[in-house]
Amino acid sequence: MLLAGAAAPAWAADSALRVDVSYHVDFYPEERAGLEAWVERLKPKMMAWWPILITDLASPGFTPTDRISLEFYRIEPNNIPAATIKNRIIVDPANVLAHLHNPDMLGMIGHEMVHVAQGYLNNPAHWLTEGIADYMRYYVLIPDDPGRAFKADGAHFDGGYQPTAGLLDWIERAHPGAVRRVNAVMRQGGDGPAELRRQAGAPLETVWAAYLASHPAATTPEALRARQEGQGRL
Repeated sequence: MLLAGAAAPAWAADSALRVDVSYHVDFYPEERAGLEAWVERLKPKMMAWWPILITDLASPGFTPTDRISLEFYRIEPNNIPAATIKNRIIVDPANVLAHLHNPDMLGMIGHEMVHVAQGYLNNPAHWLTEGIADYMRYYVLIPDDPGRAFKADGAHFDGGYQPTAGLLDWIERAHPGAVRRVNAVMRQGGDGPAELRRQAGAPLETVWAAYLASHPAATTPEALRARQEGQGRL
């Protein structure tokens, strides 16, 4: 993560972004109006988030897209609210309509935008791919989002999502630039977990144990309560 005022890497790309929106489901008029209003709230956030993502995840020789397609389709199975294919973010409208005023819906798109920015050509470690997406969402784009919280009991560093995001934040704070370097290796088809271990300077199991022993804020009862209550300031 770049600190405020820090210069962007020399290979950082132009941050201009175009967002195309399309609807591929029949709606009642009030549903279409609700989705369109939601998209209008979302677009400025996408425009603000994109330059952060492509700067923090910049790597030599990689040019990120300048166009994202936001497409509303019914997704099966219906427990998947959104998915990303290259520069296409597919969103299930039923899920959004059921939570129109929940800030988590906007943050969900932030997570999917990270997948667009990652631009991995192969299928690297899924847990780390999702962990980087949640790290960027919860610790960079929306640092006061209560959705970062997770139960420490039973969690593991390679579980992806919030637990992995918390570990990445722990490593990044100790070794600035670690996440960007791991991302660069994964873009090239390399071993992301091995690079993460190298950046951390210790086996990941050891780093994970130290992270949990620090009693991270994301695992406190207060954090879990805030997540359950769906609090957020977006």
